[in-house]
Amino acid sequence: MMHRPVSSLLIGSFLFLTASAAHANSSKVTDVRARRALALPGDTLRIDAGESWPYYDGTLKLHSRPGPDSAYVNPGVTFGITDNFDLGFVAPIELKPDGGLEDPRLHVLYQFHRGRVDVGVFGSLRLGVFDYSVLTGGVPVFFHWNDNIRMDVGGFLVMGVGENAFFSVQTPLAFNFNVTRHFFIGAESGVNFNNMFDNAFNVSIPAGGLLGFTAAPGGRTLGDFTARARLRDIEEGVREVDLMLTVELFFDL
Repeated sequence: MMHRPVSSLLIGSFLFLTASAAHANSSKVTDVRARRALALPGDTLRIDAGESWPYYDGTLKLHSRPGPDSAYVNPGVTFGITDNFDLGFVAPIELKPDGGLEDPRLHVLYQFHRGRVDVGVFGSLRLGVFDYSVLTGGVPVFFHWNDNIRMDVGGFLVMGVGENAFFSVQTPLAFNFNVTRHFFIGAESGVNFNNMFDNAFNVSIPAGGLLGFTAAPGGRTLGDFTARARLRDIEEGVREVDLMLTVELFFDL
Protein backbone atom coordinates (compact mmCIF):
# COMPACT_ATOMS: atom_id res chain seq x y z
CA MET A 1 0.00 0.00 0.00
CA MET A 2 1.26 3.47 -0.88
CA HIS A 3 2.17 5.67 2.09
CA ARG A 4 -0.23 8.56 2.70
CA PRO A 5 2.43 11.29 2.23
CA VAL A 6 3.41 9.74 -1.11
CA SER A 7 -0.24 9.58 -2.20
CA SER A 8 -0.66 13.24 -1.28
CA LEU A 9 2.46 14.23 -3.21
CA LEU A 10 1.30 12.24 -6.25
CA ILE A 11 -2.14 13.85 -6.22
CA GLY A 12 -0.57 17.26 -5.70
CA SER A 13 1.83 16.71 -8.61
CA PHE A 14 -1.05 15.68 -10.88
CA LEU A 15 -3.16 18.70 -9.94
CA PHE A 16 -0.17 21.03 -10.40
CA LEU A 17 0.59 19.55 -13.83
CA THR A 18 -3.04 19.85 -14.89
CA ALA A 19 -3.28 23.46 -13.72
CA SER A 20 0.06 24.31 -15.36
CA ALA A 21 -1.04 22.92 -18.72
CA ALA A 22 -3.91 25.40 -18.78
CA HIS A 23 -1.46 28.34 -18.60
CA ALA A 24 1.60 26.99 -20.45
CA ASN A 25 2.84 28.68 -23.63
CA SER A 26 6.10 30.12 -24.88
CA SER A 27 7.09 32.29 -27.81
CA LYS A 28 10.80 31.65 -27.12
CA VAL A 29 10.83 27.83 -27.46
CA THR A 30 10.45 26.68 -31.07
CA ASP A 31 7.61 24.25 -31.77
CA VAL A 32 9.93 22.11 -33.95
CA ARG A 33 11.71 19.80 -31.50
CA ALA A 34 14.68 19.00 -33.77
CA ARG A 35 15.58 22.71 -34.07
CA ARG A 36 15.94 23.37 -30.34
CA ALA A 37 19.31 24.23 -28.85
CA LEU A 38 20.99 22.49 -25.94
CA ALA A 39 20.12 25.15 -23.38
CA LEU A 40 16.65 26.41 -22.58
CA PRO A 41 16.10 30.01 -23.75
CA GLY A 42 16.67 32.70 -21.14
CA ASP A 43 13.75 33.79 -18.96
CA THR A 44 11.94 30.53 -19.68
CA LEU A 45 10.66 27.82 -17.37
CA ARG A 46 10.07 24.18 -18.26
CA ILE A 47 8.06 21.67 -16.23
CA ASP A 48 9.82 18.38 -16.98
CA ALA A 49 11.09 15.03 -15.68
CA GLY A 50 14.57 16.18 -14.70
CA GLU A 51 17.89 16.31 -16.49
CA SER A 52 18.18 15.34 -20.17
CA TRP A 53 21.64 13.75 -19.85
CA PRO A 54 23.01 11.14 -20.04
CA TYR A 55 19.55 9.53 -20.58
CA TYR A 56 16.24 11.28 -20.15
CA ASP A 57 13.70 9.99 -17.67
CA GLY A 58 9.89 10.01 -17.79
CA THR A 59 7.32 11.98 -15.88
CA LEU A 60 5.80 8.57 -15.22
CA LYS A 61 8.11 5.55 -15.49
CA LEU A 62 7.52 1.82 -15.15
CA HIS A 63 10.64 -0.34 -14.77
CA SER A 64 9.78 -3.90 -15.77
CA ARG A 65 12.27 -6.49 -14.49
CA PRO A 66 12.51 -9.99 -13.00
CA GLY A 67 10.81 -9.81 -9.63
CA PRO A 68 8.61 -6.91 -8.53
CA ASP A 69 8.28 -4.11 -11.06
CA SER A 70 8.95 -0.57 -9.90
CA ALA A 71 7.19 2.65 -10.86
CA TYR A 72 8.12 6.29 -10.37
CA VAL A 73 6.82 9.79 -10.95
CA ASN A 74 9.49 12.43 -11.59
CA PRO A 75 8.27 16.01 -11.07
CA GLY A 76 10.94 18.44 -12.18
CA VAL A 77 11.48 22.02 -13.25
CA THR A 78 14.22 23.75 -15.26
CA PHE A 79 14.88 27.51 -15.45
CA GLY A 80 16.52 29.21 -18.43
CA ILE A 81 18.74 31.75 -16.67
CA THR A 82 20.28 33.03 -19.92
CA ASP A 83 20.16 31.72 -23.48
CA ASN A 84 23.25 29.63 -22.69
CA PHE A 85 22.70 28.56 -19.09
CA ASP A 86 19.92 26.60 -17.39
CA LEU A 87 19.44 25.20 -13.92
CA GLY A 88 16.99 22.54 -12.75
CA PHE A 89 15.72 20.29 -10.00
CA VAL A 90 13.78 17.02 -9.84
CA ALA A 91 12.30 15.21 -6.82
CA PRO A 92 11.50 11.58 -7.79
CA ILE A 93 8.78 9.64 -5.99
CA GLU A 94 8.64 5.83 -5.96
CA LEU A 95 5.09 4.53 -6.45
CA LYS A 96 5.85 0.82 -6.13
CA PRO A 97 6.82 -1.69 -4.90
CA ASP A 98 7.26 0.13 -1.59
CA GLY A 99 6.42 3.77 -2.25
CA GLY A 100 8.47 6.61 -0.87
CA LEU A 101 10.58 9.64 -1.68
CA GLU A 102 13.77 9.22 -3.67
CA ASP A 103 16.94 11.34 -3.60
CA PRO A 104 16.36 14.71 -5.30
CA ARG A 105 18.72 15.81 -8.07
CA LEU A 106 20.12 19.16 -9.18
CA HIS A 107 21.38 19.78 -12.70
CA VAL A 108 23.07 22.59 -14.62
CA LEU A 109 23.98 23.07 -18.28
CA TYR A 110 26.12 25.71 -19.96
CA GLN A 111 26.13 25.92 -23.75
CA PHE A 112 29.32 27.46 -25.11
CA HIS A 113 28.87 26.87 -28.85
CA ARG A 114 25.74 27.37 -30.94
CA GLY A 115 24.98 26.67 -34.58
CA ARG A 116 24.74 23.54 -36.71
CA VAL A 117 26.66 21.97 -33.83
CA ASP A 118 25.69 22.85 -30.25
CA VAL A 119 28.23 22.01 -27.53
CA GLY A 120 27.92 22.42 -23.78
CA VAL A 121 29.03 21.33 -20.33
CA PHE A 122 26.59 19.45 -18.11
CA GLY A 123 26.63 18.52 -14.44
CA SER A 124 24.17 16.91 -12.03
CA LEU A 125 24.20 15.90 -8.38
CA ARG A 126 21.97 13.35 -6.74
CA LEU A 127 21.73 14.48 -3.15
CA GLY A 128 22.24 11.53 -0.79
CA VAL A 129 19.26 12.31 1.43
CA PHE A 130 17.85 8.77 1.52
CA ASP A 131 20.64 6.84 -0.22
CA TYR A 132 24.11 7.74 -1.52
CA SER A 133 25.17 10.76 -3.57
CA VAL A 134 25.99 10.52 -7.27
CA LEU A 135 27.90 13.14 -9.28
CA THR A 136 27.58 13.22 -13.09
CA GLY A 137 29.49 15.47 -15.48
CA GLY A 138 30.21 15.58 -19.17
CA VAL A 139 29.89 17.19 -22.58
CA PRO A 140 26.57 16.99 -24.49
CA VAL A 141 26.49 17.75 -28.23
CA PHE A 142 23.65 18.39 -30.69
CA PHE A 143 24.29 17.90 -34.43
CA HIS A 144 21.55 19.65 -36.42
CA TRP A 145 21.72 17.76 -39.72
CA ASN A 146 18.90 19.89 -41.08
CA ASP A 147 15.81 21.61 -39.74
CA ASN A 148 14.06 18.29 -39.05
CA ILE A 149 16.82 15.87 -37.99
CA ARG A 150 19.04 16.16 -34.93
CA MET A 151 21.61 13.75 -33.49
CA ASP A 152 22.33 13.93 -29.76
CA VAL A 153 25.63 12.53 -28.44
CA GLY A 154 27.90 13.01 -25.46
CA GLY A 155 30.35 11.57 -23.01
CA PHE A 156 29.73 11.53 -19.26
CA LEU A 157 31.43 10.42 -16.07
CA VAL A 158 29.14 9.05 -13.36
CA MET A 159 30.61 8.73 -9.86
CA GLY A 160 29.11 7.38 -6.67
CA VAL A 161 30.30 9.08 -3.49
CA GLY A 162 31.03 7.59 -0.08
CA GLU A 163 30.78 3.95 0.94
CA ASN A 164 29.02 3.08 -2.33
CA ALA A 165 31.69 4.70 -4.49
CA PHE A 166 31.79 3.68 -8.14
CA PHE A 167 33.01 5.11 -11.43
CA SER A 168 31.23 4.68 -14.75
CA VAL A 169 31.41 6.18 -18.24
CA GLN A 170 28.27 6.65 -20.34
CA THR A 171 28.17 7.64 -24.02
CA PRO A 172 24.55 8.14 -25.15
CA LEU A 173 23.45 8.44 -28.78
CA ALA A 174 20.00 9.54 -29.96
CA PHE A 175 18.27 10.67 -33.16
CA ASN A 176 15.29 13.03 -33.20
CA PHE A 177 13.25 13.33 -36.39
CA ASN A 178 10.35 15.72 -36.92
CA VAL A 179 8.05 13.83 -39.28
CA THR A 180 5.83 16.91 -39.39
CA ARG A 181 6.25 20.25 -37.66
CA HIS A 182 4.61 18.94 -34.48
CA PHE A 183 4.91 15.14 -34.64
CA PHE A 184 8.31 13.59 -33.88
CA ILE A 185 9.89 10.17 -33.53
CA GLY A 186 13.30 9.09 -32.33
CA ALA A 187 15.72 6.28 -31.57
CA GLU A 188 18.28 6.07 -28.79
CA SER A 189 21.17 3.88 -27.75
CA GLY A 190 24.61 4.25 -26.23
CA VAL A 191 27.44 2.36 -24.58
CA ASN A 192 27.83 2.34 -20.80
CA PHE A 193 31.02 1.19 -19.06
CA ASN A 194 29.72 0.40 -15.60
CA ASN A 195 31.71 0.06 -12.35
CA MET A 196 35.10 0.62 -13.93
CA PHE A 197 38.17 -0.37 -11.91
CA ASP A 198 35.95 -2.80 -9.97
CA ASN A 199 35.25 -6.54 -9.98
CA ALA A 200 31.65 -5.71 -10.94
CA PHE A 201 32.75 -4.06 -14.22
CA ASN A 202 30.39 -4.64 -17.14
CA VAL A 203 29.36 -3.04 -20.40
CA SER A 204 25.71 -2.37 -21.22
CA ILE A 205 24.11 -1.10 -24.43
CA PRO A 206 20.67 0.42 -23.93
CA ALA A 207 18.33 0.77 -26.90
CA GLY A 208 14.93 2.33 -27.33
CA GLY A 209 12.59 4.51 -29.27
CA LEU A 210 10.16 7.35 -28.77
CA LEU A 211 7.28 9.14 -30.40
CA GLY A 212 5.60 12.33 -29.41
CA PHE A 213 3.65 15.43 -30.23
CA THR A 214 4.32 19.13 -29.66
CA ALA A 215 1.25 21.18 -28.82
CA ALA A 216 1.47 24.74 -30.13
CA PRO A 217 -1.92 26.44 -30.17
CA GLY A 218 -1.90 29.89 -31.71
CA GLY A 219 1.73 29.50 -32.79
CA ARG A 220 3.06 29.46 -29.20
CA THR A 221 4.68 26.30 -27.82
CA LEU A 222 2.66 24.75 -25.00
CA GLY A 223 4.70 21.57 -24.54
CA ASP A 224 5.85 18.12 -25.65
CA PHE A 225 4.01 14.89 -24.90
CA THR A 226 6.23 11.84 -25.40
CA ALA A 227 5.99 8.05 -25.05
CA ARG A 228 9.31 6.19 -24.79
CA ALA A 229 10.46 2.58 -24.32
CA ARG A 230 14.05 1.66 -23.50
CA LEU A 231 15.83 -1.67 -22.98
CA ARG A 232 18.38 -1.36 -20.18
CA ASP A 233 20.77 -3.66 -22.11
CA ILE A 234 20.19 -5.26 -25.51
CA GLU A 235 22.11 -8.37 -24.36
CA GLU A 236 19.46 -8.92 -21.67
CA GLY A 237 16.61 -8.30 -24.11
CA VAL A 238 13.26 -7.55 -22.51
CA ARG A 239 14.29 -8.71 -19.03
CA GLU A 240 14.67 -5.07 -17.99
CA VAL A 241 12.64 -2.42 -19.80
CA ASP A 242 11.71 1.17 -18.95
CA LEU A 243 8.33 2.39 -20.22
CA MET A 244 7.94 6.15 -19.89
CA LEU A 245 5.41 8.89 -20.49
CA THR A 246 6.81 12.41 -20.38
CA VAL A 247 5.09 15.79 -20.24
CA GLU A 248 7.15 18.95 -20.77
CA LEU A 249 5.43 22.32 -20.46
CA PHE A 250 7.03 25.67 -21.38
CA PHE A 251 6.46 29.11 -19.89
CA ASP A 252 7.89 32.55 -20.70
CA LEU A 253 8.87 34.42 -17.51
